[in-house]
Amino acid sequence: LMFMSGMVKVLSGDPTWHDGTALTDHFWTQPLPTWTGYYVHHLPDSFLVVGTWGALALELAIPFFIFGPRWLQRGAAFSMGTLQVAILATGNYCFFNILTLALCLLLIDDRDWRQWLPAGLVARLEPDDDTAPRNLARARPIRRYGRRMRHLAMAAAVVGIVGITGLNMTNRFLNMTGHEGVLERLASESETERSGAEEASAVGTLQSWVDWIGRWRTLNNYGLFASMTTDRPELIVQGSRDGETWKTYHFKWKPDELDERPAFVEPHQPRLDWQMWFQALRQQRAHEQAERCGAQQWFWSFQRRLLEGSEPVESLLERVPFDEPPRYVRAVMYRYEYTNPTDDTDDWWTRTRLGQYCPTVTLQNGQLEPVR
Repeated sequence: LMFMSGMVKVLSGDPTWHDGTALTDHFWTQPLPTWTGYYVHHLPDSFLVVGTWGALALELAIPFFIFGPRWLQRGAAFSMGTLQVAILATGNYCFFNILTLALCLLLIDDRDWRQWLPAGLVARLEPDDDTAPRNLARARPIRRYGRRMRHLAMAAAVVGIVGITGLNMTNRFLNMTGHEGVLERLASESETERSGAEEASAVGTLQSWVDWIGRWRTLNNYGLFASMTTDRPELIVQGSRDGETWKTYHFKWKPDELDERPAFVEPHQPRLDWQMWFQALRQQRAHEQAERCGAQQWFWSFQRRLLEGSEPVESLLERVPFDEPPRYVRAVMYRYEYTNPTDDTDDWWTRTRLGQYCPTVTLQNGQLEPVR
């Protein structure tokens, strides 16, 4: 979980992770920002750059401490737990951080819990006297086996780190000398459509193995924020009865009102607000609006339900500006940015209109139709 989260950042080729500026964009472009993230975003850039490199180092190196002695395991639990608490304190990622913290707790040895927990609780958790010797005798060979496995895992980790470091150094050298790097070549191959030639390549063979293994649903890779979002488009959904006067639908958690403080919602995940973030990132050209919006079936259905006045859908919103369903609905694209704490304003956000995201739509014979 932690190591792959770091690897996807390194191998993605995203420039913000390679130059250490990822956190300068993270707090205002994350799906559902928080008021604490507003203030962290305005810390000195040098602090955010150090935080970026620190997060990468923690995700790539600290996980291998799990296979070391107990004091290294405690260090890994504390380090990875600290990262999760920091994410909890500045973002809304539902129960992801809580689940990861639960994994960190499993790294704490029983003898540590005996020292840290109240004596009365420890006494209740201790096994009965007649079973303790038998349990201890059974545990000894398991511990010896565990030590051997840790040594093998540490050796594999060292080999892996050396191999990855060597690959990256080779890649940088090739780039410096004007040659296409190994990673870039692999990336370009994996992004092209598969052809007969690619199937015979190493990437094609590896992908076929991954596809075959994937059918069994036994393992998968994982990674967060492989590519950092560096902009914040927001969709403002509006309705109208006459096609001239437009009123705005207000969401519960995503940014819309400029003076509304970003709030915490975790561990709940409001799917509608979350999906609106992804929908806004799907930039499109004007002549493709109808096709692209229609392809996003959930957003097309969302607009239709607003025109129908669907109570279950309207209950997902903070405020609905109509007593009766409107005749028209549209989505307008804005670019949102944090204001500066030193500005003479009570607003948390500033925004710039980018244009209409989708064509204005209406209901005709129960079907959603663009207004020509």
